[in-house]
Amino acid sequence: MKTRHVKEMKQIRYEINKHLDNLEKQMIKDLEEKECQCKERIEKVLSSVKKKETMINQCQANFLSIKQHASDLQTFLGMREIELKVNKTEQYLQSSLIGEKVSIQLDLVCKIDKGVQNILNGLKHFGSTEIKTRPTKIEFSRAKDKQAQLQVTPLRKTVLCKVNSAEDDINKRKFS
Repeated sequence: MKTRHVKEMKQIRYEINKHLDNLEKQMIKDLEEKECQCKERIEKVLSSVKKKETMINQCQANFLSIKQHASDLQTFLGMREIELKVNKTEQYLQSSLIGEKVSIQLDLVCKIDKGVQNILNGLKHFGSTEIKTRPTKIEFSRAKDKQAQLQVTPLRKTVLCKVNSAEDDINKRKFS
């Protein structure tokens, strides 16, 4: 009896562990997917900012080149063109900083379900054990009672027969 109950408890424990393992795997998979999404968003913003940085560096190089080798008129016209590119880039960066692309700080948060925490804190017993009583269907018979019945000899039935005598026969005839 005990081994059957122990086997049931072990089976339940196995099923609970298997279920928790599956939930853990699912949570880890979800965590990895969210991490990839965060990385992609960060890489996309960084790539865009790097492109703009490259463009600003080219504008600076052009400005230095124009300043060294061009006339005043050429410098003025070249500066106008560089200023327009720089303004566009500045507006883009400002909109990126104000908009969602850069201003959102990405935090990867993992929350454990309260139900799982309650298992640790709230579960005090695996189950309970008790003794139940119920009426039995076993009938008891005493050997002594059987012996007494076997030793008693059965009663003999005797039949008494009355034999009519001849005189009684005659008397009966007279009255009839």
